[in-house]
Amino acid sequence: MDSMRLSELHPHFLRDLLARGASTLTIAAYKSDFAILKTYAGDDLRNLTPEKMSGYAAWLAERRALKTRGARGHSPRGIARRMDSASSFCKWMVRARHIRRTSGRHPAPKRPAGSPSSAR
Repeated sequence: MDSMRLSELHPHFLRDLLARGASTLTIAAYKSDFAILKTYAGDDLRNLTPEKMSGYAAWLAERRALKTRGARGHSPRGIARRMDSASSFCKWMVRARHIRRTSGRHPAPKRPAGSPSSAR
């Protein structure tokens, strides 16, 4: 598979959301969430594996714990929203055939049990 950049695909995802009636505030939230996802996973599509994405919630939570030391943290509700955002993007990439499911799985992260619902 050729190396695709997540930053090349994300604008197409956002256009699809707009076409389906997403608000400008929703689009802004997805852009912000994408920047955080890209910090975690990098910009190479090949990095977005189920194994890599399984650690996304823990990484976000770790950043929350580090907030007291100057890092920008994420609230539990913010973590849930960012997980949902990453999941939506990954599912879109599967539907748009940019990535394939492997062993019946796609890289869309799952929110940990007991995490709060995100407000959209």
